[in-house]
Amino acid sequence: MIKSEREQFLQHLALFSDLEAGELRELAEVAQAVQFHASALIFREGEAGDCAYVIVRGSVQVFAIDRNGDEVVLAQLKELDHVGEQSLLPGHSGRRNASLRAYEDTTLLRIPKAEFQKILAQRQTLKDLLSATGQQQVRANVIRTRRLARIWALFMFVNGFISIGILCGLAMLFKTPFIFPSLGATPFLVFFTPTTPAASPRNALCGHAIGIVCGYVALWVTGLQHAGPAIVTELGWTRILAAALSLGTTGALMIRMNVPHPPAAATTLIVSLGLVSRPAYLVVLEAAVALLVVQAIIINRLTGVRYPLWASVPTPKIGALASRGALQRFAQFLWLG
Repeated sequence: MIKSEREQFLQHLALFSDLEAGELRELAEVAQAVQFHASALIFREGEAGDCAYVIVRGSVQVFAIDRNGDEVVLAQLKELDHVGEQSLLPGHSGRRNASLRAYEDTTLLRIPKAEFQKILAQRQTLKDLLSATGQQQVRANVIRTRRLARIWALFMFVNGFISIGILCGLAMLFKTPFIFPSLGATPFLVFFTPTTPAASPRNALCGHAIGIVCGYVALWVTGLQHAGPAIVTELGWTRILAAALSLGTTGALMIRMNVPHPPAAATTLIVSLGLVSRPAYLVVLEAAVALLVVQAIIINRLTGVRYPLWASVPTPKIGALASRGALQRFAQFLWLG
């Protein structure tokens, strides 16, 4: 776009309707036409705002990332709409409060931060208008977020009720432990945070399996494989050793094998404390996890949730979770390096 085209375009915007001809010419002088292909990221949430955009052709999507790591589309804007100006308003953090991408091949008019703030300083009515618009957007996003929270709560209630109810029915029918305390945490993960690595079928199955095996091995190491459960017998040092050994080993192996699943840490204590210790019942525990995973796959997929069939997005390795310096200090503390 040449300068005259930019100036003519800006004249049609309600946003700049109060500007005088000279101000419009100055704005057209510094404004720059930029093009983005469909799906191209224009700016990301949290970035410092350095400009505002006006849509010349095409359309864009405003989106954010929710607590599950999924995208939530907040708005779709079309020709003559403006976006990105909220981070440029005085008194704001200066950071983008959402991300923006091109929905189709799009041409935008980029207005630099300095020129935009110069206009705001001269036009109090424009600043007040944009501030009011921003407050409306915040309220709309809050309402949308609350609505999503209600939907997630209902989704969790219905599916948690169904999945655990089925397993309880199997436990009653076959007189076997198809239901156990730590299993209750797994439905919360697979139905509330289904796309996280910890909720994936791989992590759930492998995590509980590690917990079961480590708990049973701890019983054998301490000679408690035939002892009664800790809640009806005296808690001695051997039982304390079994519990500590099982939990420490389970956590270490889940990290080492890159299959963290927090509920499995409780499963291993159920076994090492003798609450469930018969080998046949241990197999039933893992079978119950498998049934729950199958239910999660079916229910999530039927409702359009992108629940993986096996592994989710790769879990961050230990190097991403702790600094190298911290690990080196820990190794030195243990006289390992």
